[in-house]
Amino acid sequence: MAIIVREPDGVSFPMIETGTYQGVCVEVVDMGMREQKAFESDEIKMVPKICIVWELSEKRDDGKNFVFCKEYKSSLHEKAGLRKDLDAWRGVPFTAEELKGFDLERVVGANCMLTVSAYAKQNGHEGRKITGVSKLMKGLEKIEKTAQYERPKFINEILGIAHNDSDPIPSDDDIGF
Repeated sequence: MAIIVREPDGVSFPMIETGTYQGVCVEVVDMGMREQKAFESDEIKMVPKICIVWELSEKRDDGKNFVFCKEYKSSLHEKAGLRKDLDAWRGVPFTAEELKGFDLERVVGANCMLTVSAYAKQNGHEGRKITGVSKLMKGLEKIEKTAQYERPKFINEILGIAHNDSDPIPSDDDIGF
């Protein structure tokens, strides 16, 4: 029996302009072991992944705040993206003691500046993704997670948590990974 897949008709996601925005970390999700292509190789490895989710100060047309997330390999190796972003976000490098074990839940509720950039999706459409994380600018008032925050549906799908089938589930390209 054939399994036919297609691009959904009329499914669109709100698009934010590129730029730098204030954000607050609303959730850190353990994504479990995920496939990842090895650096400079075609080898596929299973690696532990986490996802940091931010709510931006900028609002969509429906009044809800934009939500962005970024998936990372769960590592504080000196070349790891997670470590580089956490160093920039905190404004200080990790100490030797912190590198022995850092509780990522500490970043939930922490504010930062997020650089949102455009990129070309595999389907030729334009998408948005987080390309920079830095310390909150001096003088900015901290923002809090809003009551209407909902975990992005693709995360629940990966984790095997039920969702409403009528809701479109964006691919990794739709949310900017």
